Amino acid sequence: MKLSKVKLCRYRSFGNKEQTISFNDLTALIGNNSSGKTAALSALCKIFSDNSGERILQRSDFYIGKDTLPEELEEQDLYIEAVFVFDELLEEDGEKKYSIPPFFESLVVDRPGSTPYLRIRLEASWEKSNNAEGSIESKIYYITCPEEADITEADRNSVSRHDLDRIRMIYVPAMRDPSKQLKNVSGTMMFQVMRSINWSDTTKTCVKTKIQELNEEFLKEKGVSILKDAIHYQWKDLRK
Repeated sequence: MKLSKVKLCRYRSFGNKEQTISFNDLTALIGNNSSGKTAALSALCKIFSDNSGERILQRSDFYIGKDTLPEELEEQDLYIEAVFVFDELLEEDGEKKYSIPPFFESLVVDRPGSTPYLRIRLEASWEKSNNAEGSIESKIYYITCPEEADITEADRNSVSRHDLDRIRMIYVPAMRDPSKQLKNVSGTMMFQVMRSINWSDTTKTCVKTKIQELNEEFLKEKGVSILKDAIHYQWKDLRK
């Protein structure tokens, strides 16, 4: 499963005409300042970021035409769509590779014999209100019709955050000390990988035993033992 393309319409600097950005195994976005490179990446974060703050839409996320004054805009809408393909379903060297993705029930097949793909789409609307930011409503759907077909209400199926959390977008912004940021992000990615492993009972028991042995050796140090006892009695006084 891999990201094939993202479609943007009326999101930040992307105007009324839908723009499609295709992705390969390694993709570079090259362009002038304010041409939409960061906006394209942030659009994916609106759906797939593990940081809930990055998924919040703001008024500034809605496109405003160059001939439109912000205070004159009464309402606006946008959509962001990600399309995923499943190359593992293709035959390679005469061998069949099978896959049962968790999104199986929402896959789209254009025609008999074609490879299934997945469409996940965020649709949002903004409307002027008494609130300074206005009123913003958004919803994320599985789109179950082919890309060339018009989308109807029957083609929109709600998607749960639990399902979306199976896909993670990790954005590393440019900064003067990138090594520190990359270190933090790589740690986060490793944590996610470690959590997703189905550890065997034997390994779990072995790790718990080793941790207990380590704690016992650690507490043999007199200074650590004194500190432990002090914290214990202080906490006991605070919490009956």
